[in-house]
Amino acid sequence: MTQPPSLFNLPSDFEKRKRQPFLFENYYRNYMQWFQEGIVIDFKEDIPELTSPDRLALAWHTHGNMLLDALYLRYTAGESINDLPVMLDEIIQCYEEGGKHVRLQYADPTYPAFDLAYLDDYVRYVGLLSLAILLHREDLIPRLHGLIVGSEYDQDDALVEELLSRYLPGRPYLDTFYHDEPYEPLLDATAGDTAEERLADLKTYLKKWYGGMKGTGWYNAHKGMTDEGMGGYFGYWAWEAGAIAYLHGINDTTIDSMYYPKDLVAYARAGGPPPADLSAAEPVLRLRCEAGQPCPRSGYWTSPACKGGGRQFQQGEVMPVIEGNAWGATIWYWEETGQ
Repeated sequence: MTQPPSLFNLPSDFEKRKRQPFLFENYYRNYMQWFQEGIVIDFKEDIPELTSPDRLALAWHTHGNMLLDALYLRYTAGESINDLPVMLDEIIQCYEEGGKHVRLQYADPTYPAFDLAYLDDYVRYVGLLSLAILLHREDLIPRLHGLIVGSEYDQDDALVEELLSRYLPGRPYLDTFYHDEPYEPLLDATAGDTAEERLADLKTYLKKWYGGMKGTGWYNAHKGMTDEGMGGYFGYWAWEAGAIAYLHGINDTTIDSMYYPKDLVAYARAGGPPPADLSAAEPVLRLRCEAGQPCPRSGYWTSPACKGGGRQFQQGEVMPVIEGNAWGATIWYWEETGQ
């Protein structure tokens, strides 16, 4: 039987170091001890006994998830960021091993290691790309791409391609997502005409982010934490918001969202500027227009607020408001080709 969190204060600087308010020291210490003395050792003992591709794929992928959770938790607990880059190597190796065996399981050389249509997998994959960027492990990005290369998810999601485009040449420019909510405002932050617009879009994303995670297995996990280290809370971090802020030079001094990894963005910036966009020889303009403003270009326009599809507008025509939509403000986006 689990016990509720203890109320006594331990004599340490943990409360000052931790990066999110939910975490308490007994949970952190006991979870990490259980993970290091139990999970890691058991995995090393059990993996040689597994022979079938399906069991090997599951074991390696699950262990990668748990190693990634441990990295998240160490960051949440206020541990040094300098210790995190090397952790990514082992995590990605686990996913590569899992991917190798799942391809054998299904006899498909392009079967993906992550199912990006599944929100939990999508969050992990985008988080891994973002961590590689922010921790300056650019060398790992081709390996991360290799986990989905050639599959139905390769070159098929706007945010994934946005993150890959600075490091891999020839990536496509996309405007569609597997999970429009809550990710749409984050891509808006890459397309604003002014620094103020980009910052506003990033703040909008951070406001929507946690609510958009409701379908994940770790949503509200902090409510179940115990002294014994049970509960499944590792921190709630919008890593991709930090990666976009870094890649696009967004000034984050006024961002106060608890989900924004500000320390990690500062670490990335201290390590050097981001690379130039390699997605095209010339920058691609992602036209957007707020409702009530004149249309800047004739053509086919879409909006996440308009569930019934897009419309043709003529230059100068006032863009309409979609009343009662879940997004609040109505923002239209120009499509290079109509539907």
